[in-house]
Formats: sequence, structure tokens, C-alpha cells
Amino acid sequence: MKPSDELTDDFSRSSRLVRNGVFLISIELGSKVLGLFFFVMLARYLGARELGLYAYAGTLANLFVLLPKFGFESLVQREVGREKGTAWEYFRLISMLKLILSLTALLALALVLFLVLPRAERFVVLLVGCFVFSYSFLEYVDSFFRALERSEFEVLVRLWFSLLNLAVGVYLLAAGWGLSTVVLGQLVCVLSALVLAMAVLRRIACVPCQPRGGMGAVFRNNVSGASGSLPAENWAGCMTAGLGNGFREYLIKAAPFAGIVTALYFSNQMGILMLSFFADKTSVGYLSAGLRLFDNLTLIPAAVMGAFLPVVSRYYRTSIGAFTTTLRFTVKYLFILSAPLAVGMYCLAPQLTVSLFGESFLPTASVFKILSLALIFSFWNYLGDNMLIARNREKRLLQLTWLGALIHITANLLLIPLFGYLGAGLATLATQLLYFIVLSRFLRRYLSIAGLIRLIWGPSLAAATMGASVLWLQDLYLGVVVPIGIVVYMLILLISKTITAGELASFKEIWRFRRMKTGIVG
Repeated sequence: MKPSDELTDDFSRSSRLVRNGVFLISIELGSKVLGLFFFVMLARYLGARELGLYAYAGTLANLFVLLPKFGFESLVQREVGREKGTAWEYFRLISMLKLILSLTALLALALVLFLVLPRAERFVVLLVGCFVFSYSFLEYVDSFFRALERSEFEVLVRLWFSLLNLAVGVYLLAAGWGLSTVVLGQLVCVLSALVLAMAVLRRIACVPCQPRGGMGAVFRNNVSGASGSLPAENWAGCMTAGLGNGFREYLIKAAPFAGIVTALYFSNQMGILMLSFFADKTSVGYLSAGLRLFDNLTLIPAAVMGAFLPVVSRYYRTSIGAFTTTLRFTVKYLFILSAPLAVGMYCLAPQLTVSLFGESFLPTASVFKILSLALIFSFWNYLGDNMLIARNREKRLLQLTWLGALIHITANLLLIPLFGYLGAGLATLATQLLYFIVLSRFLRRYLSIAGLIRLIWGPSLAAATMGASVLWLQDLYLGVVVPIGIVVYMLILLISKTITAGELASFKEIWRFRRMKTGIVG
């Protein structure tokens, strides 16, 4: 390969990384803004107690959905990202396995609800559970769009669900329907989005006429044998054996990711579940309102990592230099995204709370302030986790994630009895900070502390200046203060040359590159 060809290939991959990142950030921001608005409408129409019940039901359902999730999304992004021709094979077999696991877990959830919950709450929680399980399938299909680097289709599907969910939810709430009917509407909306996603995936994925490789080889070996033929009466047994071998193969591959997903649940979502044992549903509602905004914001780095992981996985095998450069670039721009969000969330916590949820949710403002401090560490922790996945260090990541889960559970047990819902917020902050300290030790070979400081000093200056201007203007209308803060932040970034001319040129070139008929960005 000529040097010029290699340079073009590197540029195309970098362009694809940033382009997919822009797409995914856009859809995450758009869909989560719509989702947050839906959540706000729930709070305003139903109150803190009903909101607390909804949040509790979602947290409990997410505990049971861990079984069918089983880390399949991360497995798909890594493996299909490396070899796109295997997409349909992975989808076909993992979907069957996921369906079996989902039915098993949903039955277990129904049994638990029958044993431990009052009759008045069972139906609502079960409906929320059905919605959560269906949404996990939608996220699973989206992982194929990311692995295939066709994020525009994820934009289409997610936007369809978000708009439909918001429209149906607002209509039902305004018409005076209760929580159970609203959740039933959500279930219908997510099922329609899932049908759309599967139809799109079938059109863009490579659907081979004959199975090939991986599970296809299992079918050939079990069904055809050496002679290439088999009596008809043996087909059922051989297909069952082939499925069993294929399921076992994918379960083994996904097992480290499953452990990570389980640990992430215990390190991120146990606050609501544990608070429900120490306090009433109203306190759960205050906490869930704060966590909702925090969780929506942390999905920004999750979107960036969706574009980051498939590309950086290839870089790790082909060019450590490109791998390191991409890491530093991503660290810088994750901080550029997170710093103004954290500062604004802290400085404007009371105004944000009243504007979003109303005066009755004012106790949530203190939760906002606590979680704003955890936001920056959360962004970087997403990056660190995906760096370990790209380096095939899932076992190490599994150990670290379970360490984070232990920290989170311990912090909640210590702080919730003392401080209630504020203790749950403090536990989240402690978890993100301590996890960042531990995780950074495994990535220091690629980025030193001095290098990190050089990357973030400009955004830090811009965020501090923005914070001062926001505090000075905080008595004004929130719709005026926020745009002024954004303008101040962007001006300081440009004046300090934090965003270089070369980086701006690269962003512009991405869109020129998209119009070229090279097949790179299809």
C-alpha cells in the first residue's frame, strides 16, 4: 500500500468515527430530551409518589432484564464491527437465545411481583417490566447499526420511538388516564419501533443464502456430515444440537460482557431500589427526578462510545499510534462536552428543578448539585471501559466493574440511612470518583496526568468563566441565562484556541467526504 493510500484510509476511518459519533450524539440528545420531557410530564401530572412507583418498577425490571441482555450488545459491536459479513448470522442466533432468556426472566419477575408487592401495584410494575424487556430488544438491534457503522438508521428508529412515545404519553396524561394506561402506550410504541428496526436491519445486513462460519459451520457439521446429506428423520435432532452448540458458543463469548452489564446495574441503579426499603415512594420520586437528568446526560458518552468501539478495536490490532491518538482526542472532546453541563447543572440546580418538575420537586435541586460533580468522571469512565474492551481486556473490566458495584452498594448502605435520598446521590458521586481513580491506573500508559491537564485546561477555563457569568445572571429567565452561558463557553474555547483550526477543518472535511462516492460512509 502506498503512503498516500494509507493516509487516505486512516483519514476515512477517522472521518467515519467522528461522523458516527456526531450522528449518535445527535440522536441521544434528541431522544433523551424527548424522553426527559415525557418524564417531566409524568411528574407534573402524577406527582412524586406515582413517579417514584414508576422509577421503582423500572429499576426492578432492569434487574430481571439483565439475563436476556447478557452483554450481547457489546459482543455484537466488537465482533460484527470487526467482520461485518457476520451481522445476520449473529442476529439470527442471538435473537433466538435472547427471546428464550427474556421469557424466562419475565416469568421470574411476575412470580416475584405476586409474592412481594401489594395487589394495587403489581399490574403497573408488570407493565413496566414488559416495556423494559421490549426496549432491551430495541437496544440490541441498535447495536447492529452501530457495528455496521450505519448510525443513521439508529437515528431513524430511535427518533420514531421517541416522538411516538411522547405524543401518545402526553395525550393519555392530558386525557386524565393513570400510570398503567400510559405505560401500556409506551409498550405499544416500543414494539412498533422494534418492528421498524428489524425491517431496516434485514435490508442492510448481509443475509447469506447459505450459513457460513461460526454458527453456520455448526449447522453444516451437524446436519450435512461428511457425505453432505442426512435422512429426514434426523434433521430435528441435528438442528437441536446445532442450536445448542451455537447458543453455548455465544453465551461463552458474551459471558464477560454479561458480568460487566450485571455489575453496571449494581453500580448505577441500586440507589432507587435500596432507597425504597428505607423511605417512601415520594423520596424515591425526588431521587429519580435527579437521576433521570443525570442518566440522560451520561448517555452522551455512551453514544460516542458506540461509534468509538468498532473503530478503535481495529486500531488496536493495526496501529497503536492511531489507537493512542484517538484516545486522547476522545478524552479532550468528552471533557469539552461534560464540563459546561456539570457547571451549568450545579449553578442552576434550583431553577432547573422548578422549571422541569415544578415547585413540589424543589428537594431534587440538592440531588442535581451532587450529581453534577459526578458527571465529568462518568463521561471518562465510559471511555475507560471501552478502551479495555477494545484491548480484549474484558476480564479486567469485569473485575473493575464489580469493584465499582461493591463501592456503590456499600456507599448506599452507609449513606442512605443517614441522609435519605441525598445519601443515594452522594453514593453515586463516590462510586464515579473512586472508579475513575482505579480505572485511570490501567490507562496511564496511553495518557499521563500531565498530558490530561494539557488537554483539559482550556475547557476548564471556559467552563469556569461560563459558571461565573451564569451565577451573575441567575435571577434572569432560564431561557435567557442558558444561551448566554453557551455563547460565553464557546467564545472562551475559541479565544483560548482549545478547538484548533485543524480540528475544525477535520469536522468540515467529514461532510465533504460523505458526498464522495467512495462507499466509505454509504
